[in-house]
Amino acid sequence: MIKVYLTTVILSLTYLGTAYAQNISDSTKTTATTTSSETQTAKVFGGLGQYRKFSIGINGGVTSPVIATGGRNNDFNSHSVSYGYGIYLKEQLAHSFALQLDVTGGKVKGKNDPAPTATGDYVSYDTRFRQASISAVVNVATIDFIRRKNAVNFYLKGGAGMAFYDPKVTRVGADEFHFKNPTSDGSHYVKEFVVPVGAGVKFRLSDAVALDLGYTQTYVGADNFDGYNKSYPTKDHYSYAYAGLAFTLGSKSKPVLEWVNPVAMMYDELYDAALRQEVEALKGRVANVETAVNDLKKDSDGDGVADQFDKCPGTAAGSVVDGSGCTMIFPHADTIKASPGTAAYANIQFEFDSSVLRTSSYPVLDATSADLRASGKAIELDGFTSNDEGTAAHQMRLAKDRANSVKTYLVNSGVDPQKVKIKAFGESRPIASNSTEEGRILNRRVQFNIQAATSSPFPTRITFDPNQSVLKADMQSKLKVIVAYLTANPGAQIALKGHCNTQEIPRTELNNDHNTPIKLSQARINSVFDYLISQHVTDGQIKSKIALGTASPLSGVNNYDRQFQNRSVEITKR
Repeated sequence: MIKVYLTTVILSLTYLGTAYAQNISDSTKTTATTTSSETQTAKVFGGLGQYRKFSIGINGGVTSPVIATGGRNNDFNSHSVSYGYGIYLKEQLAHSFALQLDVTGGKVKGKNDPAPTATGDYVSYDTRFRQASISAVVNVATIDFIRRKNAVNFYLKGGAGMAFYDPKVTRVGADEFHFKNPTSDGSHYVKEFVVPVGAGVKFRLSDAVALDLGYTQTYVGADNFDGYNKSYPTKDHYSYAYAGLAFTLGSKSKPVLEWVNPVAMMYDELYDAALRQEVEALKGRVANVETAVNDLKKDSDGDGVADQFDKCPGTAAGSVVDGSGCTMIFPHADTIKASPGTAAYANIQFEFDSSVLRTSSYPVLDATSADLRASGKAIELDGFTSNDEGTAAHQMRLAKDRANSVKTYLVNSGVDPQKVKIKAFGESRPIASNSTEEGRILNRRVQFNIQAATSSPFPTRITFDPNQSVLKADMQSKLKVIVAYLTANPGAQIALKGHCNTQEIPRTELNNDHNTPIKLSQARINSVFDYLISQHVTDGQIKSKIALGTASPLSGVNNYDRQFQNRSVEITKR
C-alpha cells in the first residue's frame, strides 16, 4: 500500500511542477529581461564568483521502513508511518551539480501482524535516529529552451554518511528494551555507515526562497536498525518523504546559480553585443546629422538667415533683413499712404450667398470700433445683396444677416449695442451694375451710415475689464461727452448704476465674500464719479449711485459673447 501511495505522490508532484513552471514562465515571459537578475549581471564564463551558491534548508515529513524501489525490513512484516525532520547546507558548484550536507533525525517504527503469541517472539520496534551525510545533488533539465527563467528544478541525489540510532524492541512476555547495552556514558545508540539516495522537486517562490519536496531512501550498513538480526547478512533501510523551504544566502545583487538558465544567459549576452553595435552605429548617424544640421544653421553675418539661404552675405551688424538675407529699405513716413479699403467705415464685402465676415475685413471693423468707442457716435448698418442671390425674401434675410454679423463684431469689441442699428435693403440701392460679376461683388456689402448726433448722449455705458474698476482710456473719451453735456446744461441730472457678472469674479473670491459683486460694481461707480468730479461736474448733477452687482444684467443672461456689457456703469438722465 505504501508503494502505491508514494508512486501517486511522485506522479502528482511531477504534474504540479510542470503546471507551475508553465504559469511562472507565462507571467515572466514579457518581463524577464528587466526583472531577472540573472540576465542583468551574470556573464557566460564569468566564474562562480558572480553567483549566489550557498543555501540552507529545513524540512519535515514522514518516515517508513518501506522504500519506493521495493522491500521493507524483513524482520517485521508490517510497518507504521512516523515522523522525521532535517536541515541541510548546500553549495552549488555548477548549474546542475551541488554538494549537500544533511543532518536528519526522527523515528522509524514497525511490527509483526498478527502479533506473535509465543514467549520471546518480537512484537514491534521503535528506532530513534540521528544522521549526518554528504550527498551529490544533480539538477535535471536546468537547460531550458522553452522558458527563459527556470521556475521548477527536479533533482537527484546520493551520498554517504553516519547514522546514530537507538532501536527499542518489544517481545512477548517482556518489557520494551534497548537493542544495545548502555555504554559508559549511558548511551544506547548504535553507529553505522549509511547510504542515502533520493529525488525531489523545487518550486521557486522568489530569488531567495524555494519550496522543496523530496523523497530519500537510506540504506543502513547493518541489519540491526530494527533491533533484530534475524535476516543477517541482509541490510535494513528506511525512507523519508518531506516538504520544506530552501533559503539562498548571499548578496541580493547576485543571481542564484541554481535557478539560472544558461541558454538565456548566452542569448542575452549575444543580444547585448548586437544591441551595443546598433547603438554605436546610431551614435555615428546622430553625430553626422548634428554636423549637417549645424552646417544648415550656420549664419556667418549674424543676420538671422542661414548661409545657404542668404542671398546677401556679409550684411552690416544690426541691419533689418528680409527672408533672403538682404537689407530692407523702408520709405520715409511722409511717403506712406493709407491702404485703400482699411480706413474706418469702409464697406464690408461678403462672399456669394454668405453672411460670414472675411478676415480681410477685420482691420476696417477694428478701426471703426475704435472710433465709435472713442466718439460715442451712433451708426446704422445697412445690409445689401446682389441680384443673383436668391428670391427677394431670401435676399432680405441675407442682407439682415450680413448687417447682424457686422454688429456682433462691433458689440463684441466694446461698442455700445444701443448705438448700433441695422437695416436690410436686399438688392435695392446697388452701388455698381448687377450685370457684371465685378459689380455684383461690390453690391454684396454692409455699409456704415453715421447717425446725426442727438442733443442728449444718454443712455451711455462705461465698460470695464474683467474684475477691474479702473477707467480705460477710450471710456474716458465717452465720459467727456457726458461732461460736455452737463456743462452745457447745468440743470441736468444723471444716475449711475454699477454692474458686473459672476464670470469675471474668481470662484474662491466669491466663496469667501458673497458681497464681492456689490463691492466691485460700487468701485466702478466710484471711478466714474471721481472722473466726473475731476472734470468739474457738480455733486448735485449726480442724483443717485446704485450698485446692482449681478442683479438686473443689461444683456439678459450673462452669455460668453456679451459678458463685457454687464461689466459696466450705466449712465442715464434723470
